[in-house]
Amino acid sequence: MTTLGDTPAIAFARVTKRFNESVLGLDDVTLTVPRSQRVVLLGLSGSGKSTMLRHVNGLQRPTSGTIEVLGRDVGGLTGRGVRDLRRHVGFIFQNFHLVGSITALENVCTGLLGSLRGPRLGLWMYPRSYRRQALVQLDRVGLADRAFQRTDTLSGGQQQRVAIARALIQRPSVLLADEPVASLDPESSAQVLELITKISVEDHLTVLCSLHQVDLALGFAERIVGLRHGRVVLDDLADRISRAQAMTVYGAGGDTDATAAPAPTLVP
Repeated sequence: MTTLGDTPAIAFARVTKRFNESVLGLDDVTLTVPRSQRVVLLGLSGSGKSTMLRHVNGLQRPTSGTIEVLGRDVGGLTGRGVRDLRRHVGFIFQNFHLVGSITALENVCTGLLGSLRGPRLGLWMYPRSYRRQALVQLDRVGLADRAFQRTDTLSGGQQQRVAIARALIQRPSVLLADEPVASLDPESSAQVLELITKISVEDHLTVLCSLHQVDLALGFAERIVGLRHGRVVLDDLADRISRAQAMTVYGAGGDTDATAAPAPTLVP
């Protein structure tokens, strides 16, 4: 008998997304992500990375094919079903999506709005238990001492850590990250990815993350999936892929050292 623990975290089956007659977002994508795996999507802008992420939590729906997340058919969910799914799927954005005029602690509390009724106007409108949970998550990302600081006074790396804490307060099983370090300096980028790695291991999270920095991707991911024009063109474990091989996703060549790593799985 198949149990929920045996089902993959994410499963795309022949998924195509057509925005209009001339714009194809995803082209016959089949991809299975087991639970607790860290997967990086590589590809040029417009290759389908963000589109894939938005299909996982139901922000976008496929034109054809099916997507299952945590055993649920996302395409068949409506209303309450979508909201329930999103409680188990955290999302980290490139531009943080924080409210700069409120504190870091209140921003983290907003991650629990889906479980509350009515608007919350101010930090003290959240239940005390929620504020405590938010403080715990800020401590995990190293920002407990900045809890009552306005978010727009924090550095870019600190703001992204607040965003991570906001995603974690949902206690997700799947964590999506759309270019989470694209606007950060190299040192902050490395720190943020190290933090996501640490937390993913501690919480057994499945992570699906889009990146455009090949070196960071190879150091962070357990598995690399390359996209080009909406199609999967590379799919293999990160430790089997050299930098030159990863660069082929972008149409870049280079001298590939055949002894540096086994040949990656290239998807026709």
